[in-house]
Amino acid sequence: KEQTKQAIIKPAISNAEFKTKPFSFDNNALERIINTLTQNGKQHVETTQLQIVCHKLEDIAQQKYLYTLNTDIPQISEPDLPKFKDIFMSFYEDSIKQTKEIDKTRIFIENQLIRNNRSVSLDVVICNDFINQQSLQILTDTHLLRSEPNNVGGYSYELAHDTLIAPISEAKKNREEKEKAKRLEEKRQQEIRTEREKAEQERIKRQKERKRQRQIISIISVAAVISISLAIFEIIMWQQALIQKHKSEEYLIEIIKQDSLNREQKFKTYLIEAGSLQKTGDFNSAIDKYNFAKEFTNDTNNINHEIEKCKKTAENLNEFNELMLTAKQHTKTEQYAEAINL
Repeated sequence: KEQTKQAIIKPAISNAEFKTKPFSFDNNALERIINTLTQNGKQHVETTQLQIVCHKLEDIAQQKYLYTLNTDIPQISEPDLPKFKDIFMSFYEDSIKQTKEIDKTRIFIENQLIRNNRSVSLDVVICNDFINQQSLQILTDTHLLRSEPNNVGGYSYELAHDTLIAPISEAKKNREEKEKAKRLEEKRQQEIRTEREKAEQERIKRQKERKRQRQIISIISVAAVISISLAIFEIIMWQQALIQKHKSEEYLIEIIKQDSLNREQKFKTYLIEAGSLQKTGDFNSAIDKYNFAKEFTNDTNNINHEIEKCKKTAENLNEFNELMLTAKQHTKTEQYAEAINL
């Protein structure tokens, strides 16, 4: 304890050419510093930790010189002392930022070197499963970690001092809270995107349904016009036949029936209906109409071709929908690469 006091006081009051002019401490400030570094006398003072704290105290002394007469030596009292966890937190952040794998280093230290609020020593082989040797060396050089020979002929790494446990644990808590908040925000954004996609799909579905209804109405209207025209034509023909041939009433009725079942007209009507259904994506119904149309013509090559197109397009559409569904499921489980491939 006495050595620690001298290590703090003597460099501070020295008149050597240091960056910081001489300054002093009161007893309460000294006791607070030593009790913190020794965890109230439970362990020895690590010189590295002492150096980190004293470096911060020099910054405080420089600030006090701004408000002190040139003839006075400023004194650091207990109220001037910062929160020690903030000092070590800043030291911890600065140390891991010197590595080229900051995120990996942070998770390694916070999750592996501290367990149940105690420092853990790990063999270098285990450490290298999480970060590379270059990062380990940097952390050792900054005195965040220390290495010691172990009983298996290698080296083990652990935190340089137990005073680092509290600030690092707090840094871990802050990181996990940010990660949790990020996940919740990503989930919320995904839900928003899902709702928007669902609304857009509903809009497209309604739009297609309205289009289909308009097409059906148009087809029915055309069919009605054709039917009326045919009926008028049949009446005229029936009247002409009645006048010219004077056939019996039964014979005239048979002619009307034959005309009303005109094969060519049936063929065209089914063909029009099949084409409309095919355009709206109702491929199974379109195939049925094409098959009906085949019954009223001998030339079925073109109709067979359209039927094959319907079947192929329906298969492609089903495969497309399955791929999209699977991709969305991968997205929900954050398997983004698989989702992009699909």
